[in-house]
Amino acid sequence: MRAIDGGDVKFGAAYVDPDTGFRDEPTAPSPFIPGYDAQFQTLQASNQGSRIHTPFSRRAVDIEPGTFDGSWGWQFTLTGTEWLDAVLGEPEDGVWEGEPRPMYFYVEYPTRTSTNKVVIEGCVADSASVSPRVGDPQTDVTVEGFYCDRYEYTGADADWPLGDQPEPAEADILRYQDATLNVDTTERYIVQDARLDVRWPNLQPIEGFNSRSAIGYEVNDHEPSLSYTAAEVAEPEEDLLYGGADSMAATSNDDFQYPMELKFARDGRSLTFNGEGGFPTSYSEDSLGESSSRVDESLDFDLTTVTVEAT
Repeated sequence: MRAIDGGDVKFGAAYVDPDTGFRDEPTAPSPFIPGYDAQFQTLQASNQGSRIHTPFSRRAVDIEPGTFDGSWGWQFTLTGTEWLDAVLGEPEDGVWEGEPRPMYFYVEYPTRTSTNKVVIEGCVADSASVSPRVGDPQTDVTVEGFYCDRYEYTGADADWPLGDQPEPAEADILRYQDATLNVDTTERYIVQDARLDVRWPNLQPIEGFNSRSAIGYEVNDHEPSLSYTAAEVAEPEEDLLYGGADSMAATSNDDFQYPMELKFARDGRSLTFNGEGGFPTSYSEDSLGESSSRVDESLDFDLTTVTVEAT
């Protein structure tokens, strides 16, 4: 019997209608995939069972299910903008700067003999990362979150939302050679890699009586960050951390407020991640004194907010 592999599986996502419950299925779903090379890096669940005991016994008399806990994670190559609503909501005037937008996932296993069409309900993202790296033309993107339920689709075949496997809206991926990084309005040169994180670290499902799965969710704080590594040149990156050429030269928090921009541009289109309030949290150098190795500098910044623009 042949095992099922990723080439046997179709999937797509569709956003929940505005002004409806986060677990309400879209009325006219239009499934999409977040980009080329899209895959579910994780799709897992737990019943969080609890053993029930009686006195004078070391063996459980029963195991009761607890809260259902579902989690998911996408990995894909940066391509277009379809995925941005998942972490920053619907755009206004071409700018993404809101809160995560709930989704439904549709998964089809054509070679299965049963349960070959699956609906995953109440999917909400809590984080995303964008990671260009020199030498790898595929800019990696990950998006992760929770989901509330999974069940077999039992409707008519003609009403199954997925149909053909969705394709990305854009024809070309966005690569490291399409990227520029600006810190405090100055382009950083010989950047080797960068990672932009859009995080809602306390976003979580809310459970209540009469249900084992989430009946709501809370968003809480937005905590983005950006880190990068660059080859050391005449103008050291360390001045960004110290606030100047002298140790601890910064005298106020204004000395540590750097606007940051990670921009991808290819063939007349662009995707720009704008970070505000960049605060340098850490700095490191490597290979000092090793004559056969290049000295690289790495910096990590916390940001007050991230917005995204596409043209």
